[in-house]
Amino acid sequence: MKHLLLICMAGYLLSCNPAMHITSTPVTTKSGSTILLGKIAPSALQQQPFSEWYNKEFAAYRADTQITDSLKPLAGDLQYEIFLGTWCGDSRREVPRLMKIMESLKIKPSAITMIAVGNRDTLYKQSPAHEEAGKRITRVPHLNIYRNGIEIGRITETPVSSWEKDMLTIMQGKPYKPKW
Repeated sequence: MKHLLLICMAGYLLSCNPAMHITSTPVTTKSGSTILLGKIAPSALQQQPFSEWYNKEFAAYRADTQITDSLKPLAGDLQYEIFLGTWCGDSRREVPRLMKIMESLKIKPSAITMIAVGNRDTLYKQSPAHEEAGKRITRVPHLNIYRNGIEIGRITETPVSSWEKDMLTIMQGKPYKPKW
């Protein structure tokens, strides 16, 4: 309860400062594990204890270069919002892969917003500042893709075909329905 109160207070204080983009710090749960909550920089996943799974999966993933070559001219002017749980096996597997693709597309870090959500109590699939509110985030990881502030598509938990193929379908404006 003490940790939850601290998390809520920190989220409230940080949300009052709109100039502050990154709001997350590692939080120790009741079980003793460490998670992130709130807006995070992608580099936070490269720090201990998250780097143990992030770096391994990032290094192992090979993006489909034929498709990423088709994505490059479409991807630059878009914004990307990634919801993840550092406690979630799917996020631990899929987010490093997604970030590898983003790197291969040379997506500017300023175009990517990452939000870590909780898995217990009042923060179940929620962040302290509730960036997920109204966005139907039911599973993580979750990628929303925006053009000029308007959502053009989303990939929920795992892609239908592959990250690259699903992103290309969305960016080309073709019909796409996420798995979940």
